[in-house]
Amino acid sequence: MRHYLKMDLQRLLLPSLLLWSQSQAEVVDSVSECTDFFLHETPPQIPGVLENGEIKDQNRYKPICQTYADQRRFFTLYDTRNKIPVFSAYIFKGNTPGVYKNQATFNNYKNTLEYDKGHLFPCSYGCSQEDMESTFALTNIVPQAGSFNKGSWQKMESCIKCVMEEYCKDSNDKIKGYLVIGAEPGNNHLNSKINIPSVMWSAFCCYSNREQKWLASAHWANNAVTVHQLQELLHLPIPRLLQRLQILLLLLPPLPQQLLPLLLQQKKKMKEEMMKRQKKDQKLAMGQKVHQ
Repeated sequence: MRHYLKMDLQRLLLPSLLLWSQSQAEVVDSVSECTDFFLHETPPQIPGVLENGEIKDQNRYKPICQTYADQRRFFTLYDTRNKIPVFSAYIFKGNTPGVYKNQATFNNYKNTLEYDKGHLFPCSYGCSQEDMESTFALTNIVPQAGSFNKGSWQKMESCIKCVMEEYCKDSNDKIKGYLVIGAEPGNNHLNSKINIPSVMWSAFCCYSNREQKWLASAHWANNAVTVHQLQELLHLPIPRLLQRLQILLLLLPPLPQQLLPLLLQQKKKMKEEMMKRQKKDQKLAMGQKVHQ
């Protein structure tokens, strides 16, 4: 039995879940009903979550055949407790020229609290315009540190895409690569509701006719603010700096040792500038009294 969730998403998944009008989060009873997106129709092993193709807690984890414009686009295993996907799986087939016209809408997901709504199945991996649009379903999205999402993670996605386009070709010169991209829940939450992943991971495999062998690779990284972003904070005005630091507390990794001298130097500089400003204000005040 399948459940097509549109108006009923509020009851089954999360109150804030809003999908595009053409999309459906097709929640199925078993992962086996949507295995076309896995190599040899075999889903990944995730201890305590998904083992030997069986979901360990069916009340918590929901298998979703992500459907857009009446066609299944990719698979997602969704964690209803943490309100984020465990992973999304997709078959990469390359890009059709000219399908990037709506990619700028990613900026609409920029969060003012230093988080992006990061896609597991990336928009840029879509084979068609419809595939790309289907990635914006919130069941495919997790809170991602802005600098990490736009920095090292984006570079990794681009690199893997180039590798698949070059090497993942069959005997008919058709691109085909199997991708699974996921998130490991962290200890913090966005707005006390949505779990902020501590780690992002990505894996792909394909048969390369050019190399006459199977290729595979895996990548993972902490979902955290980078040193570069912290250094950028040092140039902000004090009120804005304090505001940003309060926002970033949930994301900060252990402070890098090489950054401590910079912070101390900036603190000293701020104090000196504040003292100069106070002296200047005092002189102006005294000058006004003399003229009076």
